[in-house]
Amino acid sequence: MLSPEYAIGRGRGISPGAAYRRASEFPDPGGIAGRSGLGRPTELAEALRDAERPRVYPLVSGIRVGSDGTTWIEEYHGDSGRTYHAIDPEGNSLGRTTAPQNQRLAAAQQRRIWVIEKDAFGVESVVRYRVSW
Repeated sequence: MLSPEYAIGRGRGISPGAAYRRASEFPDPGGIAGRSGLGRPTELAEALRDAERPRVYPLVSGIRVGSDGTTWIEEYHGDSGRTYHAIDPEGNSLGRTTAPQNQRLAAAQQRRIWVIEKDAFGVESVVRYRVSW
Protein backbone atom coordinates (compact mmCIF):
# COMPACT_ATOMS: atom_id res chain seq x y z
CA MET A 1 0.00 0.00 0.00
CA LEU A 2 1.32 3.44 -0.89
CA SER A 3 1.41 6.09 1.75
CA PRO A 4 -0.38 9.37 0.94
CA GLU A 5 3.02 11.03 0.77
CA TYR A 6 3.71 9.26 -2.53
CA ALA A 7 0.15 9.28 -3.88
CA ILE A 8 -0.80 11.26 -6.92
CA GLY A 9 -4.37 12.40 -6.95
CA ARG A 10 -6.61 15.39 -6.59
CA GLY A 11 -4.71 18.05 -4.72
CA ARG A 12 -1.80 15.70 -4.04
CA GLY A 13 1.38 14.72 -5.72
CA ILE A 14 5.08 15.11 -5.50
CA SER A 15 7.30 17.42 -7.44
CA PRO A 16 10.04 16.00 -9.70
CA GLY A 17 12.63 17.35 -7.26
CA ALA A 18 10.97 15.57 -4.34
CA ALA A 19 10.70 12.37 -6.40
CA TYR A 20 14.43 12.60 -7.16
CA ARG A 21 15.32 13.05 -3.50
CA ARG A 22 13.05 10.21 -2.38
CA ALA A 23 14.23 7.80 -5.11
CA SER A 24 17.83 8.35 -4.09
CA GLU A 25 16.96 7.45 -0.47
CA PHE A 26 15.55 4.00 -1.28
CA PRO A 27 17.81 1.05 -0.52
CA ASP A 28 18.46 -1.44 -3.29
CA PRO A 29 18.95 -4.75 -1.45
CA GLY A 30 18.23 -6.93 -4.50
CA GLY A 31 20.45 -4.95 -6.84
CA ILE A 32 17.55 -4.17 -9.17
CA ALA A 33 19.00 -0.83 -10.23
CA GLY A 34 22.34 -2.46 -11.00
CA ARG A 35 20.71 -5.11 -13.19
CA SER A 36 18.89 -2.37 -15.13
CA GLY A 37 22.23 -1.00 -16.30
CA LEU A 38 21.76 2.26 -14.42
CA GLY A 39 23.77 1.39 -11.32
CA ARG A 40 22.75 2.42 -7.82
CA PRO A 41 19.42 4.09 -6.97
CA THR A 42 21.12 7.49 -7.02
CA GLU A 43 22.05 6.97 -10.68
CA LEU A 44 18.52 5.80 -11.42
CA ALA A 45 17.12 8.90 -9.73
CA GLU A 46 19.46 11.11 -11.76
CA ALA A 47 18.38 9.40 -14.98
CA LEU A 48 14.73 9.98 -14.07
CA ARG A 49 15.45 13.61 -13.21
CA ASP A 50 17.22 14.24 -16.53
CA ALA A 51 14.69 12.41 -18.72
CA GLU A 52 12.60 14.55 -21.03
CA ARG A 53 8.95 14.59 -20.02
CA PRO A 54 5.97 16.34 -21.55
CA ARG A 55 4.68 19.33 -19.64
CA VAL A 56 1.20 17.81 -19.43
CA TYR A 57 0.09 14.19 -19.83
CA PRO A 58 -3.35 13.46 -21.33
CA LEU A 59 -6.01 11.96 -19.10
CA VAL A 60 -6.26 8.18 -19.37
CA SER A 61 -9.69 6.60 -19.57
CA GLY A 62 -8.63 2.98 -20.05
CA ILE A 63 -5.77 0.53 -20.46
CA ARG A 64 -5.80 -2.82 -22.26
CA VAL A 65 -3.07 -5.41 -22.61
CA GLY A 66 -3.04 -7.16 -25.96
CA SER A 67 -2.67 -10.91 -26.37
CA ASP A 68 0.85 -10.31 -27.73
CA GLY A 69 1.96 -8.21 -24.76
CA THR A 70 1.29 -4.80 -26.28
CA THR A 71 -0.27 -2.16 -24.04
CA TRP A 72 -3.03 0.09 -25.36
CA ILE A 73 -3.69 3.28 -23.43
CA GLU A 74 -6.91 5.12 -24.21
CA GLU A 75 -6.57 8.87 -23.83
CA TYR A 76 -9.61 10.84 -22.72
CA HIS A 77 -10.73 13.54 -25.15
CA GLY A 78 -14.38 14.00 -24.20
CA ASP A 79 -16.85 13.45 -27.03
CA SER A 80 -14.38 14.03 -29.87
CA GLY A 81 -13.43 10.37 -30.38
CA ARG A 82 -10.94 7.98 -28.86
CA THR A 83 -7.16 7.99 -29.18
CA TYR A 84 -5.17 4.86 -28.38
CA HIS A 85 -1.44 4.95 -27.72
CA ALA A 86 0.15 1.55 -28.39
CA ILE A 87 3.30 0.40 -26.58
CA ASP A 88 5.21 -2.79 -27.40
CA PRO A 89 6.19 -5.33 -24.70
CA GLU A 90 9.63 -3.69 -24.31
CA GLY A 91 8.05 -0.29 -23.57
CA ASN A 92 8.69 1.35 -26.95
CA SER A 93 5.97 3.51 -28.43
CA LEU A 94 4.44 1.98 -31.56
CA GLY A 95 2.26 4.99 -32.30
CA ARG A 96 -1.23 6.35 -31.89
CA THR A 97 -4.46 5.52 -33.64
CA THR A 98 -7.87 7.12 -33.36
CA ALA A 99 -11.38 5.71 -33.42
CA PRO A 100 -14.77 7.41 -33.60
CA GLN A 101 -16.78 7.82 -30.42
CA ASN A 102 -19.13 4.95 -31.40
CA GLN A 103 -16.25 2.41 -31.28
CA ARG A 104 -14.47 1.04 -28.22
CA LEU A 105 -11.45 -1.24 -28.09
CA ALA A 106 -12.31 -4.84 -27.25
CA ALA A 107 -9.02 -6.64 -27.99
CA ALA A 108 -5.72 -5.77 -29.62
CA GLN A 109 -2.45 -7.00 -31.02
CA GLN A 110 0.39 -5.04 -32.56
CA ARG A 111 -1.05 -5.28 -36.10
CA ARG A 112 -4.78 -5.89 -35.45
CA ILE A 113 -7.46 -4.44 -33.23
CA TRP A 114 -11.01 -5.54 -32.55
CA VAL A 115 -13.54 -2.87 -31.65
CA ILE A 116 -17.16 -2.94 -30.60
CA GLU A 117 -19.02 -0.58 -32.90
CA LYS A 118 -22.47 0.78 -32.12
CA ASP A 119 -24.59 1.80 -35.12
CA ALA A 120 -27.30 4.48 -35.31
CA PHE A 121 -29.89 2.04 -33.95
CA GLY A 122 -27.76 1.05 -30.95
CA VAL A 123 -26.87 -2.38 -32.36
CA GLU A 124 -23.34 -3.46 -31.45
CA SER A 125 -21.02 -5.38 -33.77
CA VAL A 126 -17.44 -6.60 -33.48
CA VAL A 127 -15.21 -5.17 -36.21
CA ARG A 128 -11.58 -6.09 -36.88
CA TYR A 129 -9.09 -3.56 -38.27
CA ARG A 130 -5.53 -3.91 -39.49
CA VAL A 131 -3.14 -1.38 -37.96
CA SER A 132 -0.02 -0.20 -39.76
CA TRP A 133 2.53 1.95 -37.99
